Amino acid sequence: MAKGRGRAKAIRVLAVGELAAEAEALRGLPRGFRVLACKDLTAGLDRLGSAEFDAVLLDLAAVGSAPGGVAELHERAQLPIVAIARPDEEVPALAAIHAGAEDCRFRGEDDAPALARAIDRAVARFGVQHASEERFRLFLEHSPAAVAMFDRDMRFLLASRRWLQEFGLESRPVIGHSYYEVFPETSEDWRQVHRQALITGEGQGMEEEAVVRPDRSVQWIRWEVWPWHARRREVGGLVIFADFITELKLAQLQLRDREAHLRAVLENVIDGIVVFDESGRVHEFNKAAVRLFGYAAGAIMGQNVRVIIPGIFDVPAGEGPLAELMRDPDRVAGTTRELLGRRSDASSFPVEVGVSELGSEEGLRLIATCRDITERKRMEMMKSEFISMVSHELRTPLTSIQGALGLLAGGVAGELPRSAADLIGIAANSSGRLVRLINDILDIEKIEAGKMKFEIEPVSLGELIARALGENAGYAEQLGVRIEVAGVVPEARVNVDRDRFAQVMANLLSNAAKFSPRGGAVTVTAAREGSNLRISVGDQGPGIPEEFRPLVFQKFAQADSSDSREKGGTGLGLAICKAIVERLGGTIGFDTRVGAGTTFHFTLPLVGAPERAAPAPEAPPTGRVLICEDDPLFAEHLVAMLASGGIGSRVTASPAEAMELLKAGGFDAVTVDIGLPGRDGFDLIREAREHPATRDVPVLVLSSRPDRRHASRVGEADAVLDWLSKPLDAARLRETVTSAIRRVRGERPRILHVEDDADLCNVVSQILRDHASITSVPNLAEARRALGREPFDMVILDVLLPDGSGLELVPEIPRLSGRSIPVVVFSAIEVPVEASGQVAAALVKSRVPNERLLRTIESLIAGAARARS
Repeated sequence: MAKGRGRAKAIRVLAVGELAAEAEALRGLPRGFRVLACKDLTAGLDRLGSAEFDAVLLDLAAVGSAPGGVAELHERAQLPIVAIARPDEEVPALAAIHAGAEDCRFRGEDDAPALARAIDRAVARFGVQHASEERFRLFLEHSPAAVAMFDRDMRFLLASRRWLQEFGLESRPVIGHSYYEVFPETSEDWRQVHRQALITGEGQGMEEEAVVRPDRSVQWIRWEVWPWHARRREVGGLVIFADFITELKLAQLQLRDREAHLRAVLENVIDGIVVFDESGRVHEFNKAAVRLFGYAAGAIMGQNVRVIIPGIFDVPAGEGPLAELMRDPDRVAGTTRELLGRRSDASSFPVEVGVSELGSEEGLRLIATCRDITERKRMEMMKSEFISMVSHELRTPLTSIQGALGLLAGGVAGELPRSAADLIGIAANSSGRLVRLINDILDIEKIEAGKMKFEIEPVSLGELIARALGENAGYAEQLGVRIEVAGVVPEARVNVDRDRFAQVMANLLSNAAKFSPRGGAVTVTAAREGSNLRISVGDQGPGIPEEFRPLVFQKFAQADSSDSREKGGTGLGLAICKAIVERLGGTIGFDTRVGAGTTFHFTLPLVGAPERAAPAPEAPPTGRVLICEDDPLFAEHLVAMLASGGIGSRVTASPAEAMELLKAGGFDAVTVDIGLPGRDGFDLIREAREHPATRDVPVLVLSSRPDRRHASRVGEADAVLDWLSKPLDAARLRETVTSAIRRVRGERPRILHVEDDADLCNVVSQILRDHASITSVPNLAEARRALGREPFDMVILDVLLPDGSGLELVPEIPRLSGRSIPVVVFSAIEVPVEASGQVAAALVKSRVPNERLLRTIESLIAGAARARS
């Protein structure tokens, strides 16, 4: 009895043929068999259609010697068959097994129990096989894959639901139909694949084909064709797996089209494209690169990229290997470098190279975009030469014009008629506007080229603000606007270039003054803001319109085109301010309200408080100054300032006492505050000028708002040596007093002026006529002869001279003159950074007003004299 079956359940057996004895024996067994006997195969086949059985007991004599009967019964019954043969029917017995019988027993060799056991085994084996086949059928039907099973005639045996869905066959009967009936468009090549697999028993995998569906749509399929084998290892048919790859195929086709498009772009762009790996080995080389470097693509493939761009892997110190940079895209995105390329003929040329990372499954890839910049470099050189020419050929005559007009306005040619003075003022204003325009254009060019020179040093904020107010107060007063300091941090120090800071303040103050109403005020404030210092310049103007605010710091920006005519200006000032402030490590911005004014503000990093230096031993006074000042604290401040320059002083608050002290003599100069109590400071100056004993004593006027136009109140314009504003610029105070002392004592320093422009030589001589003796020479050769022939206290030197650069003379001066003397470069171009350390001062023509030129020269001569003493 088969395991797992209950004893009460009888085995239902259909006995076909002369098997009455066997049927009766089976019925008589204790476990019980229900046996139905049929004399022949036809009757047995009829019985199979009308009743259910568990097995078939078949007399081989009932089907004859042909195995076809066994096969037909096996196919119709779908039940286990146990054949009974005579002992001499060994061949038919084997044929029966081959045709599908589970077992074959010979008559007379088995008793009833043995036959029962054979039937039980056949039923059990068939049950296992049937269950396996059922599971396989269910698997195929419900498989997510598209799979179908065919017999040797390519008739459908099974088809998964996915197969039917994908091919649109759900409503069409396919089981039992030929594959070629269902798919009449099957190519002969595929028919041959099927035939070959059925013959050889070998599968065919991963073939792609475009299949026309019943709805006439085209579907891309990747096929796998594998034979299946019957129990006797014969090929029973084929199993076909279909992977529907239409979307993938379309994506591949699109990708191929894009790759072809990109390849066309790559091959036709004007820039050379070179793709290389981390080690530098070249993998791609487009047509433009072939033209650029002169190598055929095949000749350069696999070689190191350094063959064509030797410095491509060189990076600035501390940046690390280029490969590491590439792994950090934020550090290299959009960056380019100018390098030297090398052609196949070994010639070099300038090339702009942008390197970035290229995604690749093959590892790190770098793509270099290369552009020949030979023409650009030539144009840059031409531009540089043009700028240099403009700088020299315009700045030099403009400096002469400005200097001459300043001298005329200052009364060097005597008092001018009112109409002439007005014309001189118009000419001076117009030349000033032209100078500002040229200077701004040249500055913006230097900024864009990265060539603006900075000499950064820690400087006191109070000193910087004082200089800015002193240089811009006159312009503001011309517009009827006053400049007020609402708050500063005088002890604060910032790292700045003095001249660039002054340039920022001049732009902001002049803008604020231009847009403030007459009688209004421009307010300057400074305050700490964390580790920075915030400097603000506010006006009472109309404010900045909303639509113009994003453009404020752009070049040539004007809120209204009429502003440039009405207010003057180039539209470059704020762009220059932004570039300078950012170069100094700060930021710049503004706050504005229409109708209520605008405040521009910028920040600069604070410098830590410097260590207090030990006091230097007091030098013997080189002169004596009388200070007429009623504010004791300010007077004490003045005394300290003068003493730091080796100048003695005495303080009095009384104008009457001051007059008596001056009459008594012993003073080289006097400082006078205009706002003295009880008596106007101008009255003291007038009285001193009228008395023979005090007529020639130099006078320095101290005022909150210096105004030279008040000189008329003391009778003559040259009654005052200088006008100094509060808060005081200590350096300027010492320079002015030192100059006055030297003037009183009749000491006139000798200056060699090396300049090929005769008009400018005359202007400089006029500016310095009361302060120095000037010798002018037009070239280097004559300068060398003069230095070897006469002693000089200073050299004023132009850079662009007919026989070479004036800077060539600088290292020769100590040998030619026999001593070290200060050199002032006064040129239309700025001193190169590498040469700036060899000169005492560098002044740019058209940027330096007469007064500053004079102060600089006096200061340097006085410093040189102190050093020699």
